[in-house]
Amino acid sequence: MLRYTKNELFDEIDEFFDAPDNVAFYDFYQQYYVDHPDYSRTLFGDIDLLHKISLEELHDFHRQLLDAPALVIGTERDVLELTDLVMAKLVTQIPGLKREFTEQNLRIAPVEHDYQEITKQFGAQQAQLFMGYAVLNPPINRWIGNVFTQYLGGDESSILFRNVRERLGAAYAIDALNYNDNNLLVVTAGLEKDKVEASKLVIKDELQKIAAGAIDRQLLEQAKSSLVRQRKMLFDRQKNIMAVKLNAELRGVKESEAEIERQITLVSQKMIQDFASQLLLKESYILE
Repeated sequence: MLRYTKNELFDEIDEFFDAPDNVAFYDFYQQYYVDHPDYSRTLFGDIDLLHKISLEELHDFHRQLLDAPALVIGTERDVLELTDLVMAKLVTQIPGLKREFTEQNLRIAPVEHDYQEITKQFGAQQAQLFMGYAVLNPPINRWIGNVFTQYLGGDESSILFRNVRERLGAAYAIDALNYNDNNLLVVTAGLEKDKVEASKLVIKDELQKIAAGAIDRQLLEQAKSSLVRQRKMLFDRQKNIMAVKLNAELRGVKESEAEIERQITLVSQKMIQDFASQLLLKESYILE
């Protein structure tokens, strides 16, 4: 069964790496966190460890779970009834259930290495571009970065979609991602190979414009509304509700959805400008 399980995982990994955009995503992180390899394992962990793990090590892991602090989380119709029926029994049967289970400082410091430009060959018809920006002084309001990336590359009305895909005609896909815990902003694009350099210049130029205060107020309001709408759509599926609750418990953050929505709507042009001014390009990664 262990051998079968490993083979299933290896098949999933092989299938993942058949797609150029997945290869680029994985390899970008390997290069971006070259000085911190533990941070680079964003998808599969240590693949070498998967090869080596033994049945006895799995048994040891299982035994440790019985003594480790645990978090029980669920969704319910009546929280008081659930607590009365379940919690007393859980507390007596699961050691450490009532111990503190939060981590106060989850952020990874911005990478310190100099700018690096990496090009690798894959033989795909299109090129994959990843541009990684370190966030030097992250804002207290963690939703500013999410609003920023929605404004920059969140949908068809975003700045990069307009100027890279529509005006330049270079991209079949473009996106901006904010990794708040990593102090990292990533712009990704699937491009015609002969338009990679021109696209990089447009991306850099648009970020410089935002840092200088050239911000479309109407588009910013659209970005905030879109982000609030995406948050509400999360709660259409129970697994998403669970993920949000687990994230909040692990962080010790007790923000209500109403408070999160308020924080998003309070994001101003000045906040977006200040966020852009704290971005420093650390890596341009191209897979051709």
